[in-house]
Amino acid sequence: MPSAVPNTPLTPLFATLITLITHLRASINTPTSSTIAAAADSNVSPLDLLFSAATLLRAHVTRLSISLRPPVTVEAAEKDLTTLSATILPSLVAAVTACSADAHGALLVSEVRASVDQLLAAVGEYVAGAETGGDRLLNTGIVWSAADRVIALKATGLAGLVQKQMEMWQKTVKDAAKELKEFIETVDLGDDEDENGDQDEELKDEEQAFWDRPTRKQALDEETKKAAEEGLKKIKMCGVLLGVAREGRLHGETRLTDVKRVDGMARAAKEISGLADDLGMAFYDEEELEDVEEAKQQLVKKAVELCNLCLLNDEEEKDALSRTFENALVVLQRP
Repeated sequence: MPSAVPNTPLTPLFATLITLITHLRASINTPTSSTIAAAADSNVSPLDLLFSAATLLRAHVTRLSISLRPPVTVEAAEKDLTTLSATILPSLVAAVTACSADAHGALLVSEVRASVDQLLAAVGEYVAGAETGGDRLLNTGIVWSAADRVIALKATGLAGLVQKQMEMWQKTVKDAAKELKEFIETVDLGDDEDENGDQDEELKDEEQAFWDRPTRKQALDEETKKAAEEGLKKIKMCGVLLGVAREGRLHGETRLTDVKRVDGMARAAKEISGLADDLGMAFYDEEELEDVEEAKQQLVKKAVELCNLCLLNDEEEKDALSRTFENALVVLQRP
């Protein structure tokens, strides 16, 4: 059974560390101007600093776990607790405050804040567990996992994060296309119902509620069908566009390194996924065709924005991918 660390010289160190963690977690989301200025003076990359600090934290927590095994090695534990409080945890937060959306991208800044906050929370749980007799090995593993998330940021970078998110957003667009295709192709059963028609309809409603899937409510008129087919073409084109942008502009020889453009790609792709889903659902919700057309135009507008962001390379010149995005612009803006 796990046992609590007895009341020793470690007790005030535990309390100090928990108080510090509470303060640091608050400062991550509400950094002061002085904190930012101090962090910005460093010439070290924030991702390098995060990598080093999280790697050290992982090692010190591992040693601390060994020191806290009964019988507790107080002197060794004191050293690790002091190092965590005095240097490692403040270094993590300094790296967070050194990250800015302008220099590193909004998506990366968001991930940095979330991952460091998770790591601080894991260390806090670890320390609280050490004091009260929690599962030391389990809590050590949780700290390791959270530290690995922070360590991975150096290799992943903004482009890697955007790639992962764009893959998810592309899947949303493809799902929207699939559902709209099913909407168009659903075979209408007609108006004839047998004597159990009402019961069958009730069962269908219950099944619909269970799966939470949209179903077409009535037969399509030609105008609605034409609008749905046009919408489907645009959504499919957006799915292809997200794939080309992700594969061509986020890695390889034609990748972009300009932070603002990569960040812009992320914002545009996220909006495209939402707009594609909205356009598909507009048909299921039987919205007016004028509203459907407006939804389609909003989707096209955002897709054009993404094309323009990807059109040129970092030197603002055409390259091997430029023709692809030029063709996409023509197709997207075709009536």
